[in-house]
Amino acid sequence: MWWTKKVQCDIMIYMIENEQKIIPKCPRCESIEGQMYSSFSKSGARRCVCRKCNYKYTLNRKYPKAFKDEAIRLYQTGLSAREVGKILNVNKGSVLNWIRKLQNDSTKI
Repeated sequence: MWWTKKVQCDIMIYMIENEQKIIPKCPRCESIEGQMYSSFSKSGARRCVCRKCNYKYTLNRKYPKAFKDEAIRLYQTGLSAREVGKILNVNKGSVLNWIRKLQNDSTKI
């Protein structure tokens, strides 16, 4: 239908403007082209299918070190973990885990 195409285009534009587009890569053939979202796992993780090799895999969303460092920097400026989570669109538990890991690593030195 005509309205589904418009909604999909709006969502894609919104994702590109906010730089939150995740391009999946097949772990078997390492192809970026021909990747398709298929379903969700029991835990809620996104499942993908490679059209080239027909391999099904779970989309792994790991945050880069620079992103974690930014979250820690925001926390150290006086914001709460909840506020940092809202700003960066991550769970406050993830922010607290990154902070605890940094504290544990610094005490080992």
